[in-house]
Amino acid sequence: ALRRFQPASEELACLSGALGDSTPFEAKVLAAQMPMLLNSENAFQTMTLLHELAQQPHGSSAEASGNSGLSSLSERLHVLRLLSHSALAAGHGGLATSQIRAMALESGDAEAAELHALLGRHLAGAGNVAAAEQAFELASKAGRAQDTAAVHLDKGLLASTRGDCQAALAHFEAAVSVATVAVKGAGAAATPTSTCVDELVTAQNNLAVCRLSGRQLKDGVNGLEALVRQSPALFLRQSVAQNLSSLYEFLPEAKERRLALREVVDAFQ
Repeated sequence: ALRRFQPASEELACLSGALGDSTPFEAKVLAAQMPMLLNSENAFQTMTLLHELAQQPHGSSAEASGNSGLSSLSERLHVLRLLSHSALAAGHGGLATSQIRAMALESGDAEAAELHALLGRHLAGAGNVAAAEQAFELASKAGRAQDTAAVHLDKGLLASTRGDCQAALAHFEAAVSVATVAVKGAGAAATPTSTCVDELVTAQNNLAVCRLSGRQLKDGVNGLEALVRQSPALFLRQSVAQNLSSLYEFLPEAKERRLALREVVDAFQ
């Protein structure tokens, strides 16, 4: 959270050296991200490390082998999302595509639905709309509910990739609506890492970008600012701050708004 990546990297190296194979899996995942966090040009190294972790045994296989590997679907999805991001940044999206697809084929319907959905988002990020649509269709056939914020986000992403801003706008607005209800329903149990919180942040960020393209700049800014005011502890993420800062450039009071945002960011670091 403090973005002190160099000290964190050194601490993780010491931990790994002391514990060896007994190093907690969460620490291994964080250590794998460090090269790219320290320098974006190290995406290939991070991708390689995450790919190795993604290939470790999971579920009952991990328990049987005594390997502190991918023991739950949420852990597998987390590693694969990171792998997708780093692989696309490194220009080797195909590696993540193969890994996610292989794990989906090995899984039962419930897990396969989530993995196919992740594959669809990865392929959409790579600009392969047709393959992304096929992956989302497989997720639906595997039983993925279609009235969720995540599905609206996926459809909005596809529409954006096609250049259909109006369709994307409608889906991102729907995602904001569904995720807002989920966050309110979670109440005090909602945390910055809750899925509903993550979906609401993602939906508002994408909605703001779409509104900018549709010449609805003030609506985009107002939506993000309202989100932050609702709960800075939950919603004030780096992506939101960066989006707001970029949007402020188009407003006459850019300097004042940016200073106000800086004060809020400093207060919650």
